[in-house]
Amino acid sequence: MTRALAIVGALVVVAAAVPAAASPEGHAEVWSELDGSGQMTQTCPATGSAAAAAYEISDGVVRVLDEAGGVLSDHALPGSGAWPLAERYELADGTDDGRGVDRVLVREAGAVRMEVLVDRDTSVPLAITSFEGDGDVHCAFALIEWSPGPSSVADGPEATVDDVPLPDTVAGFVLGSAVAGDGFVAGLYGDGVFTFSLALWDGAFEVEGTAGGPFGSTELGPGRSLVSWPVDDQTLVLIGDLPVDVRDAVVAALPEPDVPGFFLRLWRRLFG
Repeated sequence: MTRALAIVGALVVVAAAVPAAASPEGHAEVWSELDGSGQMTQTCPATGSAAAAAYEISDGVVRVLDEAGGVLSDHALPGSGAWPLAERYELADGTDDGRGVDRVLVREAGAVRMEVLVDRDTSVPLAITSFEGDGDVHCAFALIEWSPGPSSVADGPEATVDDVPLPDTVAGFVLGSAVAGDGFVAGLYGDGVFTFSLALWDGAFEVEGTAGGPFGSTELGPGRSLVSWPVDDQTLVLIGDLPVDVRDAVVAALPEPDVPGFFLRLWRRLFG
């Protein structure tokens, strides 16, 4: 009972600070200013995986955190302005289920790609579900705790950079920020709904558990995958919580791997 009261109390504090917003655009406007943290559960049927994690919300982005407070993955709240909403998407207003919960839907060519359940009075997200291109659930996030307050995500050791050898856009995703480290540069991309990171490493890049051959792939957690392949004397590494069809479109828009003919034909068969 104490825990439930704490959550309700937190929502009351937020309600006093922001206006009620029942429309998708109204919720999105509040999301751009929303700050808070809590606990969530993640369930991803495609990979048969589930986990619990801490999260924070700031600048219109839900950030899933590891045990040390570092960022595991980013998820844009659609329409919040964290990234421009790609032209292929439209926001739609779902029906109120009678419990003060609004549904914000993101549609692509008429199909739902994301559903956000939102507390009507506070605009605090309660659950986020993303969908594969065939309509199957990609991942479902249930935000089971919420406390308002400023972000405290731990800063990484990398330095933020402005001029990077990465594309400004990839398959409708826009480069939002970039960091540089020892022998690599990485950028964070978003299309207003999904996000991924793309890194360019000097030389080879190896991750334990990746598939064999000149390019590799592995699952890093619920819904989160890594794909890497050699380009010239470097390695491209893509990491993201992307539905399979979205991931494949991103990979197909990037440079092809510098590999022998057999593997290149295999790559083209897999990714276009």
